[in-house]
Amino acid sequence: MKKQNRILICIICISFVQMATNGISAILANIQSYYSTYSASIIQFLMTFPSLFIVLFTIISAKLLHFFSKKKLIEFGLICVIGSGILSFVGHQSLVILFVGAALLGVGVGFCASFAISLISDHYAPNQRGKIVGIQTAASNFGSMMMTFFGGFLALLGWHYNYFVYFLAIPGLLFTHFWLNDKKEEAQNQSGMLQCTYSFKICLLIILFMFFFYVGPTSIAMLLAENGYTNASLAGSAATLLLLGGTLSSLVFDSFEKKFNNYCLCIGFLLLAIGYICMGVGRNLIIIYMGCFLAGSSISVVMPKCMLLISMHEKKENVSIATAMAMASSNIGTLIAPVFTIICTNVFCTTNTIGRLNIAFIICTIIFVLGIVLIRVKGEIENGK
Repeated sequence: MKKQNRILICIICISFVQMATNGISAILANIQSYYSTYSASIIQFLMTFPSLFIVLFTIISAKLLHFFSKKKLIEFGLICVIGSGILSFVGHQSLVILFVGAALLGVGVGFCASFAISLISDHYAPNQRGKIVGIQTAASNFGSMMMTFFGGFLALLGWHYNYFVYFLAIPGLLFTHFWLNDKKEEAQNQSGMLQCTYSFKICLLIILFMFFFYVGPTSIAMLLAENGYTNASLAGSAATLLLLGGTLSSLVFDSFEKKFNNYCLCIGFLLLAIGYICMGVGRNLIIIYMGCFLAGSSISVVMPKCMLLISMHEKKENVSIATAMAMASSNIGTLIAPVFTIICTNVFCTTNTIGRLNIAFIICTIIFVLGIVLIRVKGEIENGK
């Protein structure tokens, strides 16, 4: 098998765990029922808590390239993901242990997720990257989709069985061990964050998008419960459809990006808004599922575009740290997403999930309109010059 094909398989399998924080989305309502004395926002933080550690260890892992190869760091990360599943399953009767397991998951994802993307810049020419970025994004969505789909059914045995889905890290561990080159790449070890000036703007946009995107995954189980659908497998199916939307849209990202170019980011917010209004006003599974699919499609328009912009505008020696910054930013947005629940409760006096989704729809629509206006104004200014 050709080297580039082996690298692609490694990238795909490593990417399976990039969105592993979605792995428990199908059982949030079950966890809230089990720990009934805790608020909904606390239980939602269980899903986004790993993002705090993803942020920290994504940056740390980029710095550790001075001392270790990408192969060793990726392997360590994947082992942590598997360990997180085992620990959470064994210690599920303690919410503290579940948060420790979530932290270990964050450490694992932080050590390997950004490298799956930086491997693209290492091994593929600029004219190939759009296609490979699309495949990589599809893989991350597919891995998360498999976790939520099978997690919903495993939860029928007991909600804590859902944690076995983190064993999906095993294929990535095996392929990385046998196929990835075990050497340090000195050219990429000289970069620093201050050199990545272009990426700072992209990172702010990523934080904003992920903040609103994760309103969806953290609300699915509770939304269905409010509508009388309490079966965890139904929530798992809804979460799977959200990720299926991301998987399918990422497969056509290369063509989509070439056609819409600068408007990709705006279209991503529009898809998110439409998805949330469908989920918010829908009272039957078909409409709710349709909303999940559309909302999920948005992430595979926005995130690959952001990563592609970084790979095209940053110097090669800065790509690893810039990618780490982008991954950290996405997880900052994910981490603070449950704050939206607190804002809706205290500012908008909305305590139910449907109200939160409707407010998210309004805000995402406003961002879409502002984005279109800014692009048009910028275009007119540049044409005037």
